[in-house]
Amino acid sequence: MTRKIILLFLILAAVSACQPEQSVLPTRARLATATDAPAPTEVGQTVFDPTATATDTAIPTETPTATEALSGTASATITPTITYTPSSTITVTPSQTYTPAPTIGPDERPLVALAFTALAATVLPTDYVLPGFEGTNIALTPTEGAAVIVPETGATLPPVTNCPNFPSGGFGSVYQGDASLAAQLGCPLSSNTQQIPAAQQRFQRGTMLWLNGEIAVLYDLNSALETYADTFTDGVDPETSGETAPAGLYAPIRGFLKVWSSQPNVRNGLGWATAPEQGATATVLNFDNGRMIWLAGTNQIYALFNGSWRSFAGTF
Repeated sequence: MTRKIILLFLILAAVSACQPEQSVLPTRARLATATDAPAPTEVGQTVFDPTATATDTAIPTETPTATEALSGTASATITPTITYTPSSTITVTPSQTYTPAPTIGPDERPLVALAFTALAATVLPTDYVLPGFEGTNIALTPTEGAAVIVPETGATLPPVTNCPNFPSGGFGSVYQGDASLAAQLGCPLSSNTQQIPAAQQRFQRGTMLWLNGEIAVLYDLNSALETYADTFTDGVDPETSGETAPAGLYAPIRGFLKVWSSQPNVRNGLGWATAPEQGATATVLNFDNGRMIWLAGTNQIYALFNGSWRSFAGTF
């Protein structure tokens, strides 16, 4: 409004300055009254004509400035919170440190060997008694790598008193000197021995015995015994093998060959013969559960019983 009034005075002053000096102002003057008019779209430059009479001129009004209205509703913005997750802790496991084995010098080796022997030794008590035979010490069968120490007490095996017959000669010495063998053989069926034709042949892993029509196969590996009837027939069965034995070894002949070549378990269990077959006369004593055999010209007594066999140094 103030601007409009100032503008009005300026217009009046300009009009007055343009009138001739001789003009006489009327007694009454009509002043133009400013009225509100719509704001012009474009305002140009105003040119005043000094001869023009006063006219009502619209006073430009101030164009209101649009005011940006603020919205009263605030938009909520959710800012995600970042949570820090620590990574797994790596635990370093130290590797084992190599420790070299101690070096045993020449001077210590006998002592170390003696120590290992002592650890593996089995010492039987001096008063060990076999059940049923008082005062008798026996040697247990050692496991592989173990030594068995049997103290000497001077005790002897008493004769077996519950058998009607007793073996004689070397058979009697072996029988009474080994209580375990006596228990396995049982009592002798007679005190008289028999002499029969026999033969034997040693192999890589055992022995074959021919006992007057019966062939016994003795395996070294597990002390097992197998017996077969001698079915060899002259003129029908081959006497020798068509195979060539390795150098220094032999193939069996006749009855031994027939069993050896026809029974894979015998051949695989025994291997090749290490010496030729040898004939002899055998002294035999029969027991309840087996027999004792000695071949003339040898220093070995065989005991055959219940699918097993044992041998002892000695003669009949």
